[in-house]
Amino acid sequence: LFLPWPMRVVPTDTFSYVSYFGGLAIVDYSDPTNLTVRNSTGVPGEFPVGLAVRNRTVYLTMEDDPRLLIFDVSDPDNPSTKELFTHTFLSAIVIDSFLVAGSFGSVEVYNIADPNNPAEIASLQSSSAGVNYYVHSIAVDDSSIYLGTIDEGVFAVDISNIAMPVL
Repeated sequence: LFLPWPMRVVPTDTFSYVSYFGGLAIVDYSDPTNLTVRNSTGVPGEFPVGLAVRNRTVYLTMEDDPRLLIFDVSDPDNPSTKELFTHTFLSAIVIDSFLVAGSFGSVEVYNIADPNNPAEIASLQSSSAGVNYYVHSIAVDDSSIYLGTIDEGVFAVDISNIAMPVL
């Protein structure tokens, strides 16, 4: 299966969601010997670097476009864009009913229990001594998230209380 410059892959039950150069693909892998693209849609930016999935909602961030796209993929053959946030997010991860999104200088936490009404519940500045860190990747483990930055390496953030993350 060829997709130009795949950047992120998030597998779920029988689908994988793949961000690639200029787009988002929904790949059916129910038969691993015959991967099938159920749908592919273009996105405003060329570099969709942040990809997170919760239930049948896909969250996509782009390095070169200041929006967070939210897709309803209940019908994998006909996904629809649900929401656009105007904010430059570079990375995203879903933890239970929360979306954690990284950007240039901050990490934002949204309650996405109702995907039609995401609500920001916390913001953490990822800066030190006036230097903003470019949060390019986020990983989670137990009660911590790890922020991969371009400029300053990796930082651990305590999210035991996700509404009050501590760097």
